[in-house]
Amino acid sequence: MAFFYKLAGIVDANTHSLRKTFGSILIQSGEADIYIISKLLGHSSIKTTEKYYVDLLDENFRKPVNGLVKLI
Repeated sequence: MAFFYKLAGIVDANTHSLRKTFGSILIQSGEADIYIISKLLGHSSIKTTEKYYVDLLDENFRKPVNGLVKLI
């Protein structure tokens, strides 16, 4: 795996970084809900997923609400 990171010019990455990026992209894009992401990442509980990824959802909620405030 380190070979591919080096080839791509990515410094200080590991398998955990790749998993975190995978989950983060899915949740921020809205392509999958937190339950599906939990299953894809192999978490034993959705609570684990919420602990590490729910903060990424906050921005997804904040942006539309802020947009609504601008419209009003």
